[in-house]
Amino acid sequence: MKKKLRLEPGEQVVVSTVAHPAKLIKPAVVLVVSVFLHGLLQRMLDVRWRPIEQPWTSIHTVLGAALSILLILVVVLAVLRPVVRWARTRFVLTSRRLMLVGGAAPRGGVRIPLAWLQRVDTQIARGPVGSAGIGTLSADFGQAGILRLSYAPRVVEFGRLIETKAQANRPHPGPFYGGQSGYGPVPGYGQGSGPASGPGASFGPSQGSAAGGRW
Repeated sequence: MKKKLRLEPGEQVVVSTVAHPAKLIKPAVVLVVSVFLHGLLQRMLDVRWRPIEQPWTSIHTVLGAALSILLILVVVLAVLRPVVRWARTRFVLTSRRLMLVGGAAPRGGVRIPLAWLQRVDTQIARGPVGSAGIGTLSADFGQAGILRLSYAPRVVEFGRLIETKAQANRPHPGPFYGGQSGYGPVPGYGQGSGPASGPGASFGPSQGSAAGGRW
């Protein structure tokens, strides 16, 4: 994992966090609904319409196969794909940079110096998810863009920790000043990497772990 992060000499991982599993509620709902509808339609084919003569028996077989193929496509695209992205993406705070690496990040990942940080905004989610301290964290790096983590666990604590580490990286630590509002593209920066293109990041978890805490 450290090799993937491409840490600079003396740089240490403070927190390596993943999005809360609540991010998987939508894929879970899609899976349950898809399986239910497939079973319902398949039963209708087997019970309500069961031909015994050609060409209707062949048509019945083709329709049954089509339903199964459709279920597989839905599961792969709307369930497995988001889960894999969730499992491969990691939001990392080091002693010098804020990083997004893995599936949801642009190619090569995003690595932005903490010294560029202008503001950190945290927003607690609504409902039971919010009562568990889960929310959205937005780190504003001015012209470098905004890095956002949705379904961030312990979002307020994490935001304060990022601010503290950013102040420690400033030549003359002081209060944060306001930056641009809204979300924008997040270029990637880091040792051995140039700017990375891609949309502003929404984030989900990854496998493996690095030194430091896991949120």
